[in-house]
Amino acid sequence: AAARYAAANGLDPETLRQIAEMRGQYASLLADAGFIRASDARGGRGSGRSDTTGRSDAPWGWADASDAPWNADGGRAPVVKAALCAGLYANVAALETDASTGRTRWRDGKGEVGVHPGSLNARLGQPGERAPTHPFLVFHEKVKTSRVFIRDCTTVAPSALLLFGGAMDVRHETGRVCLDGWLWLRASAQTAVLYKKLRKALDDELDARIAGTRGSGKKGSGGDDDLLGTIRSLLTEG
Repeated sequence: AAARYAAANGLDPETLRQIAEMRGQYASLLADAGFIRASDARGGRGSGRSDTTGRSDAPWGWADASDAPWNADGGRAPVVKAALCAGLYANVAALETDASTGRTRWRDGKGEVGVHPGSLNARLGQPGERAPTHPFLVFHEKVKTSRVFIRDCTTVAPSALLLFGGAMDVRHETGRVCLDGWLWLRASAQTAVLYKKLRKALDDELDARIAGTRGSGKKGSGGDDDLLGTIRSLLTEG
């Protein structure tokens, strides 16, 4: 069944297995750094090669325990996409419409780009095609052949960009925010200030985790839960 699903959706089982193994390795690094506690997952850390059913051939192991606190948002697409945005920024493209011709195009901080023809999003935002949920894409790779293409991309919400994007320039008089001098978003001054404060609070929390002066964020650990709950609400309800 898994092989059929992979074939039907253009996925490579071996690549998925490698991704799962890398996920387990990354989880081990986070545990060593004190960001997560393997004991919070069923079965604990162990060798990292056994899943919660006791199978020893699973590459993901304890990191994929469905009840683990770090997987609490695994089913919330906006939160997952925000994590992608945080990790891949400034690999972002915005959809623009030429005022004189009405032509739509994607562009990043360096100029016009196209979505790779092999991407599921190749026709996204084009005339006669479905409109994107948000006019922003975060992408993994940019290549140049007949033109510059981006691939491995997904739409991302403005809230994720406001939280995890670049330097923020708030234009109070126009109700807009500019990130890194080129990426424009609509946001009131009050909203922009809120996101600035959340950025600062999140940076302080990460610094404290790295310094070892915070716990692993288990429920009931204090202010960090309030902060993460606020960010989760903004991402999922915005």
